[in-house]
Amino acid sequence: MKPWLSWIGIMALGIVQTAQAEKLDLRQCIAQALAQNPSLMASASRIEQAQAAIDRSKSSYLPKISTSITASRSNDPLNVFGMKLMQQNASFNDFGAADFLQNQNPAQKPDNLNKPGDYSNINTRIQAEMPIYTGGQIDAYVRQAQGFLAAAQAGDVAARQQLMFMVFQAYEGVNTAGAFVEVAEQGVKAAQSFVKTAENLTNQGVMVKSELLTAKVHLANVEVQRAQAQNQQAVALEQLKVLMGMALDTPLTLAQGRAIADIAVDVTSAKQRALANNPQLRALRMQTESSGAAVDAAKSAYLPTVGVMARQDWNDTSVALNHSSYTIAGVMNWTITDFGATRASVDMARSSQAELAAQLRQQEQELSFKVSEAYKKMTEAKQRAQSLAINVEQADEAQRLVRQRHEGGVATITEVLVSETQLLKAKADLISARHEVSTQSALVRLLMGELEETLF
Repeated sequence: MKPWLSWIGIMALGIVQTAQAEKLDLRQCIAQALAQNPSLMASASRIEQAQAAIDRSKSSYLPKISTSITASRSNDPLNVFGMKLMQQNASFNDFGAADFLQNQNPAQKPDNLNKPGDYSNINTRIQAEMPIYTGGQIDAYVRQAQGFLAAAQAGDVAARQQLMFMVFQAYEGVNTAGAFVEVAEQGVKAAQSFVKTAENLTNQGVMVKSELLTAKVHLANVEVQRAQAQNQQAVALEQLKVLMGMALDTPLTLAQGRAIADIAVDVTSAKQRALANNPQLRALRMQTESSGAAVDAAKSAYLPTVGVMARQDWNDTSVALNHSSYTIAGVMNWTITDFGATRASVDMARSSQAELAAQLRQQEQELSFKVSEAYKKMTEAKQRAQSLAINVEQADEAQRLVRQRHEGGVATITEVLVSETQLLKAKADLISARHEVSTQSALVRLLMGELEETLF
Protein backbone atom coordinates (compact mmCIF):
# COMPACT_ATOMS: atom_id res chain seq x y z
CA MET A 1 0.00 0.00 0.00
CA LYS A 2 1.23 3.51 -0.78
CA PRO A 3 2.48 5.59 2.21
CA TRP A 4 0.00 8.40 1.60
CA LEU A 5 -2.88 5.97 2.13
CA SER A 6 -1.51 5.19 5.59
CA TRP A 7 -1.37 8.88 6.45
CA ILE A 8 -4.95 9.35 5.26
CA GLY A 9 -5.98 6.40 7.42
CA ILE A 10 -4.32 7.98 10.47
CA MET A 11 -6.07 11.29 9.79
CA ALA A 12 -9.40 9.49 9.35
CA LEU A 13 -8.87 7.70 12.68
CA GLY A 14 -8.40 11.07 14.32
CA ILE A 15 -11.71 12.18 12.81
CA VAL A 16 -13.44 9.14 14.30
CA GLN A 17 -11.96 9.77 17.73
CA THR A 18 -13.19 13.38 17.74
CA ALA A 19 -16.62 12.60 16.28
CA GLN A 20 -18.21 12.82 19.72
CA ALA A 21 -16.66 16.21 20.40
CA GLU A 22 -17.64 17.99 17.18
CA LYS A 23 -20.10 17.81 14.35
CA LEU A 24 -18.79 16.40 11.09
CA ASP A 25 -19.66 18.23 7.93
CA LEU A 26 -20.15 16.57 4.55
CA ARG A 27 -16.59 17.14 3.37
CA GLN A 28 -15.16 15.49 6.49
CA CYS A 29 -17.46 12.49 6.04
CA ILE A 30 -16.36 12.14 2.42
CA ALA A 31 -12.67 12.38 3.38
CA GLN A 32 -13.05 9.61 5.93
CA ALA A 33 -14.99 7.41 3.53
CA LEU A 34 -12.32 7.86 0.83
CA ALA A 35 -9.64 6.85 3.32
CA GLN A 36 -11.42 3.85 4.82
CA ASN A 37 -13.55 2.32 2.07
CA PRO A 38 -12.27 -1.15 0.97
CA SER A 39 -13.35 -0.68 -2.66
CA LEU A 40 -10.93 2.23 -3.08
CA MET A 41 -8.13 0.21 -1.54
CA ALA A 42 -8.85 -2.51 -4.11
CA SER A 43 -8.89 0.11 -6.86
CA ALA A 44 -5.44 1.35 -5.78
CA SER A 45 -4.18 -2.23 -5.94
CA ARG A 46 -5.48 -2.59 -9.51
CA ILE A 47 -3.54 0.52 -10.52
CA GLU A 48 -0.37 -0.93 -9.00
CA GLN A 49 -0.96 -4.21 -10.84
CA ALA A 50 -1.40 -2.37 -14.15
CA GLN A 51 1.80 -0.38 -13.58
CA ALA A 52 3.65 -3.60 -12.79
CA ALA A 53 2.31 -5.11 -16.03
CA ILE A 54 3.80 -2.18 -17.97
CA ASP A 55 7.16 -2.63 -16.27
CA ARG A 56 7.08 -6.35 -17.03
CA SER A 57 6.26 -5.75 -20.70
CA LYS A 58 8.98 -3.13 -21.12
CA SER A 59 11.55 -5.42 -19.50
CA SER A 60 11.16 -7.72 -22.53
CA TYR A 61 13.14 -5.15 -24.55
CA LEU A 62 16.19 -5.78 -22.35
CA PRO A 63 18.58 -8.73 -22.28
CA LYS A 64 17.76 -11.76 -20.20
CA ILE A 65 20.81 -12.95 -18.27
CA SER A 66 20.87 -16.33 -16.55
CA THR A 67 23.42 -18.57 -14.90
CA SER A 68 23.41 -22.27 -14.19
CA ILE A 69 25.54 -25.09 -12.80
CA THR A 70 24.88 -28.58 -14.13
CA ALA A 71 26.53 -31.68 -12.70
CA SER A 72 26.35 -34.88 -14.74
CA ARG A 73 27.84 -38.37 -14.72
CA SER A 74 27.53 -40.95 -17.50
CA ASN A 75 29.10 -44.00 -19.12
CA ASP A 76 27.45 -43.37 -22.47
CA PRO A 77 30.33 -43.28 -24.99
CA LEU A 78 29.06 -40.21 -26.82
CA ASN A 79 28.38 -38.30 -23.60
CA VAL A 80 31.73 -39.23 -22.09
CA PHE A 81 33.63 -38.16 -25.20
CA GLY A 82 31.63 -34.90 -25.30
CA MET A 83 32.45 -34.20 -21.63
CA LYS A 84 36.15 -34.73 -22.30
CA LEU A 85 35.99 -32.41 -25.28
CA MET A 86 34.22 -29.71 -23.24
CA GLN A 87 36.88 -30.10 -20.57
CA GLN A 88 39.53 -29.87 -23.34
CA ASN A 89 40.83 -33.15 -22.02
CA ALA A 90 40.39 -35.49 -25.03
CA SER A 91 43.41 -37.48 -26.27
CA PHE A 92 44.26 -39.87 -29.14
CA ASN A 93 44.13 -42.69 -26.67
CA ASP A 94 40.40 -41.96 -26.20
CA PHE A 95 40.03 -43.14 -29.82
CA GLY A 96 41.89 -46.40 -29.05
CA ALA A 97 45.18 -45.22 -30.53
CA ALA A 98 47.26 -47.51 -28.26
CA ASP A 99 45.33 -50.60 -29.32
CA PHE A 100 45.68 -49.68 -32.99
CA LEU A 101 49.42 -49.08 -32.77
CA GLN A 102 49.84 -52.39 -31.01
CA ASN A 103 47.74 -54.56 -33.33
CA GLN A 104 47.64 -52.50 -36.54
CA ASN A 105 44.10 -53.83 -37.10
CA PRO A 106 41.70 -51.22 -38.55
CA ALA A 107 38.73 -53.44 -37.78
CA GLN A 108 39.50 -53.65 -34.07
CA LYS A 109 36.91 -51.97 -31.81
CA PRO A 110 38.65 -49.62 -29.35
CA ASP A 111 37.50 -50.22 -25.77
CA ASN A 112 38.55 -46.71 -24.67
CA LEU A 113 36.08 -45.24 -27.16
CA ASN A 114 33.22 -47.73 -26.98
CA LYS A 115 33.44 -48.61 -23.26
CA PRO A 116 34.90 -45.54 -21.61
CA GLY A 117 33.48 -46.24 -18.15
CA ASP A 118 31.95 -43.65 -15.81
CA TYR A 119 32.88 -40.02 -16.24
CA SER A 120 31.76 -36.77 -14.58
CA ASN A 121 31.43 -33.16 -15.68
CA ILE A 122 30.31 -29.96 -14.00
CA ASN A 123 29.21 -27.22 -16.37
CA THR A 124 29.14 -23.61 -15.15
CA ARG A 125 27.34 -21.28 -17.55
CA ILE A 126 26.42 -17.61 -17.95
CA GLN A 127 24.06 -16.84 -20.83
CA ALA A 128 22.53 -13.63 -22.19
CA GLU A 129 19.62 -13.49 -24.64
CA MET A 130 18.12 -10.42 -26.26
CA PRO A 131 15.29 -10.03 -28.77
CA ILE A 132 16.02 -7.93 -31.82
CA TYR A 133 12.71 -8.24 -33.64
CA THR A 134 9.52 -9.90 -32.39
CA GLY A 135 7.05 -8.94 -35.08
CA GLY A 136 5.72 -6.13 -32.89
CA GLN A 137 4.65 -8.46 -30.09
CA ILE A 138 6.50 -6.64 -27.30
CA ASP A 139 5.26 -3.25 -28.53
CA ALA A 140 1.71 -4.60 -28.53
CA TYR A 141 2.03 -5.95 -25.00
CA VAL A 142 3.34 -2.59 -23.77
CA ARG A 143 0.46 -0.73 -25.43
CA GLN A 144 -2.01 -3.21 -23.98
CA ALA A 145 -0.58 -2.79 -20.48
CA GLN A 146 -0.64 0.99 -20.83
CA GLY A 147 -4.31 0.76 -21.81
CA PHE A 148 -5.01 -1.35 -18.73
CA LEU A 149 -3.28 1.26 -16.55
CA ALA A 150 -5.32 4.10 -18.04
CA ALA A 151 -8.49 2.06 -17.56
CA ALA A 152 -7.56 1.28 -13.95
CA GLN A 153 -6.88 4.95 -13.25
CA ALA A 154 -10.21 5.96 -14.78
CA GLY A 155 -11.87 3.20 -12.78
CA ASP A 156 -10.32 4.57 -9.61
CA VAL A 157 -11.75 8.01 -10.37
CA ALA A 158 -15.14 6.42 -11.03
CA ALA A 159 -15.00 4.52 -7.74
CA ARG A 160 -14.07 7.67 -5.81
CA GLN A 161 -16.87 9.71 -7.38
CA GLN A 162 -19.41 6.93 -6.86
CA LEU A 163 -18.42 6.69 -3.19
CA MET A 164 -18.69 10.46 -2.80
CA PHE A 165 -22.17 10.35 -4.30
CA MET A 166 -23.23 7.56 -1.94
CA VAL A 167 -21.88 9.47 1.07
CA PHE A 168 -23.69 12.58 -0.14
CA GLN A 169 -26.93 10.62 -0.49
CA ALA A 170 -26.62 9.17 3.02
CA TYR A 171 -25.65 12.55 4.48
CA GLU A 172 -28.52 14.30 2.75
CA GLY A 173 -30.80 11.48 3.84
CA VAL A 174 -29.89 12.08 7.48
CA ASN A 175 -30.51 15.83 7.21
CA THR A 176 -33.69 15.41 5.17
CA ALA A 177 -35.07 12.90 7.65
CA GLY A 178 -34.08 15.33 10.39
CA ALA A 179 -36.13 18.02 8.68
CA PHE A 180 -39.06 15.61 8.55
CA VAL A 181 -38.60 14.94 12.26
CA GLU A 182 -38.70 18.68 13.01
CA VAL A 183 -41.90 19.12 11.01
CA ALA A 184 -43.42 16.08 12.71
CA GLU A 185 -42.40 17.43 16.12
CA GLN A 186 -44.20 20.67 15.32
CA GLY A 187 -47.23 18.66 14.28
CA VAL A 188 -47.13 16.59 17.48
CA LYS A 189 -46.95 19.69 19.67
CA ALA A 190 -49.84 21.29 17.81
CA ALA A 191 -51.88 18.07 17.97
CA GLN A 192 -51.23 17.74 21.69
CA SER A 193 -52.45 21.29 22.14
CA PHE A 194 -55.58 20.52 20.13
CA VAL A 195 -56.29 17.42 22.26
CA LYS A 196 -55.86 19.36 25.48
CA THR A 197 -58.16 22.14 24.25
CA ALA A 198 -60.71 19.59 23.04
CA GLU A 199 -60.67 17.82 26.41
CA ASN A 200 -61.33 21.07 28.25
CA LEU A 201 -64.15 22.07 25.91
CA THR A 202 -65.69 18.60 26.09
CA ASN A 203 -65.60 18.65 29.86
CA GLN A 204 -67.33 22.05 29.77
CA GLY A 205 -69.98 20.65 27.45
CA VAL A 206 -69.07 23.06 24.68
CA MET A 207 -67.66 20.42 22.29
CA VAL A 208 -69.04 17.03 21.37
CA LYS A 209 -66.96 13.96 22.21
CA SER A 210 -66.58 12.95 18.57
CA GLU A 211 -64.42 15.99 17.91
CA LEU A 212 -62.21 15.05 20.88
CA LEU A 213 -61.78 11.60 19.35
CA THR A 214 -60.91 13.22 16.03
CA ALA A 215 -58.20 15.28 17.74
CA LYS A 216 -56.77 12.16 19.40
CA VAL A 217 -56.71 10.27 16.09
CA HIS A 218 -54.87 13.19 14.50
CA LEU A 219 -52.33 13.14 17.34
CA ALA A 220 -51.78 9.41 16.85
CA ASN A 221 -51.22 9.93 13.11
CA VAL A 222 -48.61 12.65 13.52
CA GLU A 223 -46.84 10.59 16.19
CA VAL A 224 -46.60 7.73 13.69
CA GLN A 225 -45.20 10.14 11.10
CA ARG A 226 -42.63 11.35 13.62
CA ALA A 227 -41.59 7.76 14.40
CA GLN A 228 -41.25 7.01 10.68
CA ALA A 229 -39.05 10.07 10.16
CA GLN A 230 -36.90 9.11 13.15
CA ASN A 231 -36.47 5.59 11.77
CA GLN A 232 -35.52 6.97 8.36
CA GLN A 233 -32.96 9.22 9.98
CA ALA A 234 -31.47 6.32 11.96
CA VAL A 235 -31.22 4.11 8.86
CA ALA A 236 -29.57 6.87 6.82
CA LEU A 237 -27.10 7.50 9.66
CA GLU A 238 -26.19 3.81 9.78
CA GLN A 239 -25.67 3.78 6.01
CA LEU A 240 -23.35 6.74 6.36
CA LYS A 241 -21.37 5.00 9.12
CA VAL A 242 -20.95 1.92 6.93
CA LEU A 243 -19.62 4.05 4.07
CA MET A 244 -17.25 5.80 6.46
CA GLY A 245 -15.97 2.50 7.84
CA MET A 246 -17.36 3.19 11.32
CA ALA A 247 -18.94 0.75 13.76
CA LEU A 248 -22.72 1.18 13.90
CA ASP A 249 -22.63 1.83 17.65
CA THR A 250 -20.14 4.69 17.27
CA PRO A 251 -21.71 8.09 18.10
CA LEU A 252 -21.85 10.43 15.12
CA THR A 253 -23.21 13.95 14.97
CA LEU A 254 -23.55 15.79 11.67
CA ALA A 255 -23.47 19.43 10.77
CA GLN A 256 -26.17 20.83 8.55
CA GLY A 257 -25.57 19.85 4.93
CA ARG A 258 -25.00 22.23 2.05
CA ALA A 259 -26.80 21.99 -1.26
CA ILE A 260 -24.78 21.53 -4.45
CA ALA A 261 -24.62 24.53 -6.73
CA ASP A 262 -26.96 24.59 -9.72
CA ILE A 263 -25.87 22.98 -12.97
CA ALA A 264 -24.75 25.81 -15.25
CA VAL A 265 -25.13 23.96 -18.56
CA ASP A 266 -28.11 22.81 -20.59
CA VAL A 267 -28.96 19.15 -21.08
CA THR A 268 -27.19 18.93 -24.47
CA SER A 269 -23.94 20.24 -23.03
CA ALA A 270 -24.34 17.95 -20.03
CA LYS A 271 -24.58 14.93 -22.34
CA GLN A 272 -21.49 16.03 -24.29
CA ARG A 273 -19.48 16.51 -21.10
CA ALA A 274 -20.64 13.14 -19.78
CA LEU A 275 -19.57 11.34 -22.96
CA ALA A 276 -16.18 13.04 -22.78
CA ASN A 277 -15.46 12.90 -19.05
CA ASN A 278 -17.45 10.12 -17.41
CA PRO A 279 -14.72 7.97 -15.80
CA GLN A 280 -16.55 4.67 -16.19
CA LEU A 281 -17.00 5.35 -19.89
CA ARG A 282 -13.36 6.41 -20.21
CA ALA A 283 -12.28 3.17 -18.52
CA LEU A 284 -14.30 1.13 -21.00
CA ARG A 285 -12.95 3.23 -23.86
CA MET A 286 -9.37 2.53 -22.72
CA GLN A 287 -10.13 -1.19 -22.51
CA THR A 288 -11.51 -1.09 -26.04
CA GLU A 289 -8.39 0.66 -27.31
CA SER A 290 -6.10 -1.80 -25.52
CA SER A 291 -8.00 -4.67 -27.16
CA GLY A 292 -6.60 -3.43 -30.47
CA ALA A 293 -3.13 -4.02 -29.05
CA ALA A 294 -4.21 -7.56 -28.15
CA VAL A 295 -5.11 -8.12 -31.82
CA ASP A 296 -1.67 -6.87 -32.90
CA ALA A 297 -0.02 -9.16 -30.35
CA ALA A 298 -1.89 -12.15 -31.76
CA LYS A 299 -1.03 -11.18 -35.35
CA SER A 300 2.68 -10.97 -34.50
CA ALA A 301 2.80 -14.77 -34.52
CA TYR A 302 2.60 -14.57 -38.33
CA LEU A 303 5.97 -12.79 -38.46
CA PRO A 304 9.50 -14.05 -37.73
CA THR A 305 11.39 -13.36 -34.54
CA VAL A 306 15.08 -12.50 -34.44
CA GLY A 307 17.34 -12.57 -31.42
CA VAL A 308 20.96 -12.89 -30.33
CA MET A 309 22.53 -15.11 -27.71
CA ALA A 310 25.91 -15.04 -25.99
CA ARG A 311 27.07 -17.84 -23.69
CA GLN A 312 30.17 -18.49 -21.61
CA ASP A 313 30.83 -22.05 -20.35
CA TRP A 314 33.30 -23.64 -17.97
CA ASN A 315 33.61 -27.42 -17.75
CA ASP A 316 35.58 -29.47 -15.24
CA THR A 317 35.30 -32.50 -12.99
CA SER A 318 34.63 -30.12 -10.09
CA VAL A 319 33.12 -26.66 -9.64
CA ALA A 320 35.74 -24.39 -11.14
CA LEU A 321 36.07 -21.70 -13.81
CA ASN A 322 38.43 -23.79 -15.93
CA HIS A 323 38.41 -24.85 -19.58
CA SER A 324 36.30 -21.92 -20.73
CA SER A 325 34.48 -21.66 -24.02
CA TYR A 326 32.02 -19.22 -25.52
CA THR A 327 29.19 -19.28 -28.02
CA ILE A 328 27.65 -16.33 -29.87
CA ALA A 329 24.63 -16.94 -32.05
CA GLY A 330 21.94 -15.14 -33.94
CA VAL A 331 18.59 -16.91 -34.06
CA MET A 332 15.64 -16.43 -36.37
CA ASN A 333 12.40 -18.34 -35.84
CA TRP A 334 9.51 -18.26 -38.25
CA THR A 335 6.52 -20.51 -37.95
CA ILE A 336 5.56 -21.52 -41.47
CA THR A 337 2.28 -23.07 -40.40
CA ASP A 338 0.60 -23.99 -37.15
CA PHE A 339 -2.50 -25.31 -38.91
CA GLY A 340 -4.79 -22.42 -37.94
CA ALA A 341 -3.77 -21.88 -34.30
CA THR A 342 -2.55 -18.32 -34.90
CA ARG A 343 -5.56 -17.49 -37.05
CA ALA A 344 -7.85 -18.68 -34.25
CA SER A 345 -5.99 -16.53 -31.74
CA VAL A 346 -6.37 -13.48 -33.98
CA ASP A 347 -10.07 -14.21 -34.48
CA MET A 348 -10.56 -14.49 -30.71
CA ALA A 349 -8.79 -11.17 -30.12
CA ARG A 350 -10.86 -9.46 -32.81
CA SER A 351 -14.08 -10.88 -31.37
CA SER A 352 -13.14 -9.57 -27.95
CA GLN A 353 -12.43 -6.17 -29.48
CA ALA A 354 -15.81 -6.17 -31.25
CA GLU A 355 -17.55 -7.12 -28.00
CA LEU A 356 -15.91 -4.26 -26.11
CA ALA A 357 -16.75 -1.84 -28.91
CA ALA A 358 -20.40 -2.90 -28.75
CA GLN A 359 -20.40 -2.50 -24.96
CA LEU A 360 -18.90 0.94 -25.40
CA ARG A 361 -21.65 2.04 -27.79
CA GLN A 362 -24.29 0.65 -25.43
CA GLN A 363 -22.76 2.44 -22.44
CA GLU A 364 -22.65 5.71 -24.39
CA GLN A 365 -26.36 5.40 -25.21
CA GLU A 366 -27.28 4.49 -21.65
CA LEU A 367 -25.19 7.35 -20.26
CA SER A 368 -26.92 9.88 -22.53
CA PHE A 369 -30.29 8.56 -21.39
CA LYS A 370 -29.33 8.71 -17.71
CA VAL A 371 -28.08 12.29 -18.05
CA SER A 372 -31.29 13.32 -19.80
CA GLU A 373 -33.44 11.58 -17.20
CA ALA A 374 -31.56 13.03 -14.21
CA TYR A 375 -31.55 16.51 -15.77
CA LYS A 376 -35.32 16.40 -16.34
CA LYS A 377 -35.94 15.19 -12.79
CA MET A 378 -33.73 17.97 -11.47
CA THR A 379 -35.61 20.60 -13.49
CA GLU A 380 -39.00 19.21 -12.45
CA ALA A 381 -37.93 19.13 -8.81
CA LYS A 382 -36.84 22.77 -8.98
CA GLN A 383 -40.18 23.80 -10.40
CA ARG A 384 -42.01 21.69 -7.84
CA ALA A 385 -39.98 23.19 -5.00
CA GLN A 386 -40.81 26.71 -6.13
CA SER A 387 -44.51 25.86 -6.30
CA LEU A 388 -44.48 24.05 -2.97
CA ALA A 389 -42.78 26.99 -1.25
CA ILE A 390 -45.84 29.06 -2.23
CA ASN A 391 -48.12 26.24 -1.08
CA VAL A 392 -46.49 26.26 2.35
CA GLU A 393 -47.10 29.99 2.67
CA GLN A 394 -50.72 29.56 1.62
CA ALA A 395 -51.27 26.56 3.89
CA ASP A 396 -49.74 28.42 6.81
CA GLU A 397 -52.01 31.40 6.22
CA ALA A 398 -55.05 29.14 5.77
CA GLN A 399 -54.26 27.35 9.00
CA ARG A 400 -53.94 30.66 10.85
CA LEU A 401 -57.33 31.83 9.56
CA VAL A 402 -59.04 28.56 10.47
CA ARG A 403 -57.65 28.80 13.98
CA GLN A 404 -59.01 32.30 14.31
CA ARG A 405 -62.39 31.11 13.10
CA HIS A 406 -62.27 28.23 15.57
CA GLU A 407 -61.41 30.55 18.43
CA GLY A 408 -64.37 32.70 17.38
CA GLY A 409 -66.61 29.65 17.47
CA VAL A 410 -67.20 29.64 13.71
CA ALA A 411 -65.03 26.66 12.64
CA THR A 412 -64.98 23.15 14.09
CA ILE A 413 -61.95 21.34 15.47
CA THR A 414 -62.14 19.04 12.46
CA GLU A 415 -61.59 21.97 10.10
CA VAL A 416 -58.60 23.06 12.20
CA LEU A 417 -57.09 19.59 12.07
CA VAL A 418 -57.62 19.35 8.31
CA SER A 419 -55.82 22.64 7.78
CA GLU A 420 -53.02 21.50 10.12
CA THR A 421 -52.65 18.26 8.17
CA GLN A 422 -52.46 20.17 4.89
CA LEU A 423 -49.78 22.44 6.33
CA LEU A 424 -47.68 19.51 7.52
CA LYS A 425 -48.03 17.80 4.16
CA ALA A 426 -47.03 20.96 2.30
CA LYS A 427 -43.91 21.31 4.45
CA ALA A 428 -43.01 17.64 3.99
CA ASP A 429 -43.53 17.89 0.22
CA LEU A 430 -41.27 20.94 0.08
CA ILE A 431 -38.54 19.10 2.00
CA SER A 432 -38.83 16.15 -0.41
CA ALA A 433 -38.67 18.41 -3.47
CA ARG A 434 -35.58 20.22 -2.23
CA HIS A 435 -33.95 16.88 -1.42
CA GLU A 436 -34.76 15.71 -4.95
CA VAL A 437 -33.20 18.85 -6.46
CA SER A 438 -30.00 18.30 -4.48
CA THR A 439 -29.81 14.57 -5.25
CA GLN A 440 -30.47 14.91 -8.98
CA SER A 441 -27.98 17.80 -9.24
CA ALA A 442 -25.33 15.58 -7.66
CA LEU A 443 -26.30 12.71 -9.97
CA VAL A 444 -25.92 14.88 -13.09
CA ARG A 445 -22.45 15.93 -11.91
CA LEU A 446 -21.60 12.30 -11.19
CA LEU A 447 -22.64 11.27 -14.70
CA MET A 448 -20.62 14.14 -16.17
CA GLY A 449 -17.59 12.97 -14.18
CA GLU A 450 -17.40 16.27 -12.32
CA LEU A 451 -18.28 15.24 -8.78
CA GLU A 452 -15.37 16.41 -6.64
CA GLU A 453 -14.77 17.12 -2.96
CA THR A 454 -14.57 20.86 -3.71
CA LEU A 455 -18.28 20.90 -4.60
CA PHE A 456 -19.34 20.15 -1.06
